[in-house]
Amino acid sequence: MRDPRTGDHSLLVAYYSYKMGQILNLNKEQLFLAGLLHDIGKIEMSDEVLKTDKKLSKVERKQLKNHVLQGVFLLSEMEFDSNIIEFCSQHHERIDGSGYPLGIKHGKLSLIGRIANVTDVFSALTAKRKYNHDDSYSTLESLKLMEASTGFRSRCTLRFINGSSV
Repeated sequence: MRDPRTGDHSLLVAYYSYKMGQILNLNKEQLFLAGLLHDIGKIEMSDEVLKTDKKLSKVERKQLKNHVLQGVFLLSEMEFDSNIIEFCSQHHERIDGSGYPLGIKHGKLSLIGRIANVTDVFSALTAKRKYNHDDSYSTLESLKLMEASTGFRSRCTLRFINGSSV
């Protein structure tokens, strides 16, 4: 309600996660719900950080990154399924360990976490967002960027790219 772009992003993550559930024969409905809720921790964030179109300071970046842990806390308090909490907790992790909040590496990043980070980044790349100056990448450009990045070199990314009909 406070930020329609974040709402639109969450709907797209939910949709792409549902599609990944179809591709991988997983619980599609649960992945859809996880995608809707993955950024719920942003509800605790100030509008100045959430809605800004300027470069964030170190303090503001820390506040932004904290949305993951806030989301995990909120979803745990509401007793959501562990898979939904895992999706939220790992949506900014990368298989090369460059993500946050924990810097989880390849062997420790779950399949749900890989689905979360692939669908989250794809949605962000293809959507018009303030932080990329309202420019977006085409579907093909986004998929090529993800395929080339060391943070996304996994079978999950390849399945998304090869199974993508977006």
